[in-house]
Formats: sequence, C-alpha cells, structure tokens
Amino acid sequence: MISLRLAAIACLALTAACRSEPETGPNDWLHNQSEDRERFERLQDQLGGFSQTMWEVGERYEQMHEAIRRENFDLALYHWDKIADATARGIERRPGRADNARALFLDDEHGEVRDLLEQRTLSSAWAGFERASLSCQSCHQAEGVEYFNNQPLFDLRAPQGYRD
Repeated sequence: MISLRLAAIACLALTAACRSEPETGPNDWLHNQSEDRERFERLQDQLGGFSQTMWEVGERYEQMHEAIRRENFDLALYHWDKIADATARGIERRPGRADNARALFLDDEHGEVRDLLEQRTLSSAWAGFERASLSCQSCHQAEGVEYFNNQPLFDLRAPQGYRD
C-alpha cells in the first residue's frame, strides 16, 4: 500500500515537473528546483531505497501469515507474489542489494515457497511460511543486518498443533 502511494506521488510529480511552465509556490518542493536533475534527485529521495521495500515486505509477510491462518491460500499467494515484486523494485533502486536478494530469495526460494502455497493445505502453507522466514533471515545475515532478525515480525510461526 505504501509503495502504491509513493508510485502515485512520483507519477503526479513527474507529470507536473514535465509541464512547460510549471506553477510554483512556497510548497512546491519539486517545481521550485531549477534543474530537472535536482527534481529527479528529490523524487529518488522520496521513493526511498531498500528500506522502503523492506517496510512493504514486512507488512505483506504479516498479511501472508494471517491469510494462511484463515486458510485463505489465494490471499497468501497474492501477498507472496507481491513480496517478490517489491523485492525486485527494491533491487532496481538499490542494485547493491541484488546479489543476496536474488540468491537467497528471488532465484529459488520464491518459487519453492510458491509451490508449497499452491498445494493449498495448512501443512504445506505453514511449511512455505517457515521457509520464507528462513530465507528472509538468511538474507539479513548475508547483508550484515542480522539485528533485523530480532523483532516481533519473526516471532510469527505456525500455530501449535495445526492439522489439515
């Protein structure tokens, strides 16, 4: 949701910035820049880097957990695919994160977890969720930000004693 809002803001800002005679005022943070390069730098700053991606991923990760808990496998798949989309957009903004994001998530793990979710059983979905969690935590460790793994988000687990 946050990324969609940012994308909409960016599109509006780009449209406005490309007018031949922009209207300016004291709150026109983009139009008041004298050069397009300055405008694009401000837009880039507003869109954020990989931290914005991780914010969206964290929200969708929680929603995926809730969807599995409710046995809404289609919604879990939806959020899982959006997590991959967000990660790919994050790589575009911060290519320095690409190697680990691809190797530990996009190249293999995404498809493996998706396959488990597509089985549409609680046992396979929870197995997929646990695998996703390990993938995230492995990437954090590889990126040297293992302290991210010590937060309530990663306390989410499969319920005790679940059965199909």
